Amino acid sequence: MIYNIYFEAAALIFLVVLNIYIRLQYDSVASRNRQFKNLSLILMLAVLFDVITAVTISYADIVPAWLNTVLNFIYLLTDILLEYRFVLYCACCVRDEPPPSLVITGKAVSVISILTLIVNFPTGIIYSFRNGEYIHGPLYMMVFIIPFIAIFASIVVLFSGFSRFTANQRKCILLYTIISVTGPVVQLFHPDVLLILFSVALGYMTLIFSLETPDVRALNAAMEELKRTKDEAEEAMNAARAADRAKSRFLSSMSHELKTPINAILGCAEIIEKEKDEKVVGECADAVSAAGRSLLGIVDEILYYTQIEEKSFGLTCAEYSPASLLTDIIADTRYLMEGKAIELRLSISEDIPSKLKGDLAAMHRIIESIMSNAVKFTEKGYAELKVSWEPKEAGTGLLHVCIKDTGPGMKKEQLSDVGESFSRTDELSNRSIPGVGLGLTIVTRLLSLMNSTLSIESEPQKGTAVSFCVLQTVIDSTPMGPVGTVQPDEGGSAEEKGFTAPGAKILAADDNRINLDVLKRALKETLVEIDTAEDGEKALRLIEKPGKYDLIFLDHM
Repeated sequence: MIYNIYFEAAALIFLVVLNIYIRLQYDSVASRNRQFKNLSLILMLAVLFDVITAVTISYADIVPAWLNTVLNFIYLLTDILLEYRFVLYCACCVRDEPPPSLVITGKAVSVISILTLIVNFPTGIIYSFRNGEYIHGPLYMMVFIIPFIAIFASIVVLFSGFSRFTANQRKCILLYTIISVTGPVVQLFHPDVLLILFSVALGYMTLIFSLETPDVRALNAAMEELKRTKDEAEEAMNAARAADRAKSRFLSSMSHELKTPINAILGCAEIIEKEKDEKVVGECADAVSAAGRSLLGIVDEILYYTQIEEKSFGLTCAEYSPASLLTDIIADTRYLMEGKAIELRLSISEDIPSKLKGDLAAMHRIIESIMSNAVKFTEKGYAELKVSWEPKEAGTGLLHVCIKDTGPGMKKEQLSDVGESFSRTDELSNRSIPGVGLGLTIVTRLLSLMNSTLSIESEPQKGTAVSFCVLQTVIDSTPMGPVGTVQPDEGGSAEEKGFTAPGAKILAADDNRINLDVLKRALKETLVEIDTAEDGEKALRLIEKPGKYDLIFLDHM
């Protein structure tokens, strides 16, 4: 029988061109691209050997039987590999990697088929050549059955992910199904016309133009980037909404915090205007002073935060005394603790160098803010300040600071919000505690500028430990000695001690007349001579006059 090889020859020409193209254009990194390249090569080899065997079988009477047997073995071997690879490729079209179960099953079927081909050599159970004739053995139908199984498996795999494909891709899959099944069916009725691999190649072409892309990796990367960008946009939107809610709460809280001392000041001022009793007037004056300090602290905190957020704030490194820094903080803390039944514990190493270089103002604000929180939120027990020194190379060292308290503590989920702008932990319980929730935000920002971070350990109802360390330059390595053992001077203010300086001369320049009047009244008992100026030009004229001022107070603007 002479086989009609025209269809297979056309498919072979097409596949040769296709393999040259994909070797030049296709990326081989993505699994799907690797499967496609391997499949294209094996399909071309299968069609090639199908054409060769068709010719040699057609002329079996002059071609040696052993050569026909070997050539048909090679053809059927490439056919088996083609069917296995084809199913894997269809799986890669549905998902990035073929499922392990499909790989194992495909390998098992392929191994069994190859072993059957090997057994065919001595037995002829599939095919054999005798006296120039091509003889079909009892298992010859496996030549048709296995391709049918592979085609059916590929169709099942593609249809399992049918919803993943576009409408046009679904049409191409249906067309592939019709074409790939038609070839083997027609060849059953017309065995002299080679159509099986022609139909497979034709169906394969429909999949190439509909499912395949030269760079799946780039496509997947683009999709991943798109998904990541979408997720980031959603996170940014959620963060913006959360920030907006936090700012609304902050504005509400700030309004309350500002109105409280302002109301106190206005109320006390009204009482002072009407009251004649000096004791009552004195008490109101103390209340006004306390409210004013509270108001000044709130405004100062907001201004400081604004400077940091607008990047207009920078660290100013200079020589400072850690002993003086800690003494001031301890004094401030004892003032905050007045009227509270809590203990101040100090554990300050005496080997800290007496002179360091860093930003004194930032260090003071960081430690003072944390100590202030420890005192404000603790009703019983203690607040503890621990400071130690760890020498490093090249005249530097780490200043370790740890502040503990026995306050209400925080839950684990609350710790993540510490340092966030405009937030306060457990706002309902802490509503009576003054503050606008910017203290630790400022602390974390300042530590970030110092290349440090805040570490917080807390347990509900047991307290909180806040710690950090900053690298400082040593100016004088002499140990600073004991700090904080002496109680602050309780002797009172300068006025109470009867301080006077009748020979001193002071200039105060401020565009606010009330501030100038307050300064003059505050220093009235000191006998200091005070000149005032309500603008810069007048201040300059006064400075140019004969004599000199011992002190000049200037409005910071």
